Amino acid sequence: RVLKDIAADEWKGLGGSMGFSPRRKFIISESVFGSTGKLAPVDKLCELRLQYKTRFILDESHSFGVLGATGRGATEHFGLKSSDVDVICGSLEGLASCCGFSAGATGVVSYQRLLGSGYCFSASPPPYLATAVSASLVAIRKSGPARMRTLRTATQKLREGLEGMPELEVTGSKASPMFSVGIRQLKDDEAAELLDSVCAKAQARGLAVCRFNRPPLTFKPKNFSLSPALRICGSSVHTQQDIQFALEVLTSAFKQALTGLKLEESKFHVDVVESPSPAKAAPVDHDDYAPAEKTKLKNKETYTVIKMPFLVVLWTLVSLSRRYLTEQSEITSRFIDGWLRMLRLDRNSTSQAVQTFYCLASIIGSHHTYSMVLPMVFWSFGGSPKSAIPYIFYCLNCAAGCMMKCAIREEKDALSHSWPSITAMNAIALPFFFLRYYYGHAWLYHSFTVQNLCIGFAGVVWFLIISLSRMQKGDSPSNVSGGLVAGCVAIHVMLLFCSPTVAWLLGSSTSSLCPPLWFALCSLLFFPLPESAQVFSLHYYGHVVKHMVSMTAFMYGASWYTSSAAVAEPVAMLQRGAIGVVLHIVIQLLATFLIRKMLAVSLACICANVRSMRKYAVQVYQSAEILLPALVHGLTMSTLVPAILDMAS
Repeated sequence: RVLKDIAADEWKGLGGSMGFSPRRKFIISESVFGSTGKLAPVDKLCELRLQYKTRFILDESHSFGVLGATGRGATEHFGLKSSDVDVICGSLEGLASCCGFSAGATGVVSYQRLLGSGYCFSASPPPYLATAVSASLVAIRKSGPARMRTLRTATQKLREGLEGMPELEVTGSKASPMFSVGIRQLKDDEAAELLDSVCAKAQARGLAVCRFNRPPLTFKPKNFSLSPALRICGSSVHTQQDIQFALEVLTSAFKQALTGLKLEESKFHVDVVESPSPAKAAPVDHDDYAPAEKTKLKNKETYTVIKMPFLVVLWTLVSLSRRYLTEQSEITSRFIDGWLRMLRLDRNSTSQAVQTFYCLASIIGSHHTYSMVLPMVFWSFGGSPKSAIPYIFYCLNCAAGCMMKCAIREEKDALSHSWPSITAMNAIALPFFFLRYYYGHAWLYHSFTVQNLCIGFAGVVWFLIISLSRMQKGDSPSNVSGGLVAGCVAIHVMLLFCSPTVAWLLGSSTSSLCPPLWFALCSLLFFPLPESAQVFSLHYYGHVVKHMVSMTAFMYGASWYTSSAAVAEPVAMLQRGAIGVVLHIVIQLLATFLIRKMLAVSLACICANVRSMRKYAVQVYQSAEILLPALVHGLTMSTLVPAILDMAS
């Protein structure tokens, strides 16, 4: 509600000197709340972060080391990337040390180091404490999922033992080893006194337990208070005998403390449900957060669902494929660490050589690299129609990958890495498309030379290096192999598109559209947008829009402007391409600045006169900010930059 109110009022900041300047907004939350043990909806908070352009700061003090499959915290528990949270901070007291940590993007951490008074005017932790933290992290990594299973088993037995007493109220997430135990019906003063007596009796018998002194809340909703409670924490080193002893001591202490108190039995049942045994209280579900139930509307109009045999069969095949690919992704992802260690490329390695390898592999396979290298090919060859094919193929490949990702995505899968890997598609499709386009339909082994052998070997190494970098990022081998298959299919499809596309660029085609433009239109109109993953699908739909608009503008610009330069020398070709990259970056930065300024001024004027537009001004600005720069990007790449290069030569 607060974010919606702020977004509706942000239109006032549209007239800034640099364009739209939104307010600085922050979402700050604990992953596991120390006052109750409940788990915050971190995945929903990440969606709000993207929707309302906020910074997200997450305190993992009570979740680091105890949540997730391997103990990496709430981000791993919800299947999120660490980059989905701007700043992850927490205390190191749970790792046999003190102080704390703060992790995030390089820019955020550098900003904190330069301007954080807590960093500039305080001392670093002593070496022995830092060593203790390092040793604890190594122990957590080695124990892996086995320690987490033992921890959850111990916590579950503690919860079930205490939930058996109807007078007690157990709150907290079942995924967290920390939960609170309070007493129903009593006032805060009486409950605090009774819990202190329980702690004294338990400590006398050798069980360390204490009452949690909850701090007063300065800003809190009306009629909200935190009742006194005991904080109970499970441990992976607790044996069955330890758990039985703890339950026996706590049960005995509570029974002794509750003796003599006359509690109304009717108040024991907070949430009454129908049960075969009315004498036993129904358990109250305090687990995590639950989505709000949709209110049933009376007299709601009903619609008749029409099914077609073709669509039913098609959807059945898609569902079966989705299930199969999801299972394969889950299975093959378990082998990543073993395979990378076998190649001496452990993704958790601190070796400078390994980290440098992954960094360089990520750079050469990134979209930024392709968006710089492929236009260089177009400019180096004088802007000929054939030299425009690589960039067109790259845009089509990215759009097809995004469509397959959203069509195959499983509803319950919260991972951002899904089938297929678009980076793997580009890694296999682009180099081998060049080979197939250059050599035609002739097989390389028919002309088996050292040059052909080196070219084929270089293409295979290129794909393997980028595939290893994707697995280091979290993509499963199933996703990478899916990108391999999809990229091979894309090569054969694009080979069919090449001749009509070149003819259309030369102006010898009578049709107003060519196959890539038809594909762009169909991808924009028939892009799959599943309701179960709207944020995910809309994110990739934005990528498709950007690529297709840029490709369409590039193709029309290439068909309008015919370069007169004929470049033959390799040195001159490289020089022309390098100068083109510099010109394109400068022109794009200037165009982006002017577009944002013009959008901001025009929308500010419209909102000042049309009050009904204020609610949608920010959404209109954000949509236009994607479309217009992509349009200018394609036009400048195919017309303005080649024209300047021709005049310079």
